[in-house]
Amino acid sequence: MRVDPENPPYAVLRRLLRSAYDAKSLARLAEQAPFGDLRYRFGPGHGLDDMIDEVLEFCRVRIYWEELLDAVAGDAPRAYNEVAAQRGWPRVEEASPPAAPGETSATPPTDLRRALEMAYRTLSILEEQAAGYTALTIPAHL
Repeated sequence: MRVDPENPPYAVLRRLLRSAYDAKSLARLAEQAPFGDLRYRFGPGHGLDDMIDEVLEFCRVRIYWEELLDAVAGDAPRAYNEVAAQRGWPRVEEASPPAAPGETSATPPTDLRRALEMAYRTLSILEEQAAGYTALTIPAHL
């Protein structure tokens, strides 16, 4: 267990949430399971610090500390790993940066490759079938 439910490190958690989220992304976190009821606690006048306070209070009442840390680790692994190194928590693997435009980082998965091959094959069959018709006489299904 990374957080003692009887004595959670509020300053550390507050700093982690502030470095991992902005107001919009924290609102998106509140829409995910198991935090679904949290979204009703955010009001129109809430700033980021107010939202963080609501998240911490929500997690304190429901004892969702581990779920919160798992969500932060998934959404912002770099911010999580900085705090994890200081606290002795297990680190998470950070995703590799996206490829530059025009570069491909890897070959597509086999399912995607298979779907693309089927789409190309279907398109070529449809083009062959439509080749014998003019624009005015082509059937609707082609």
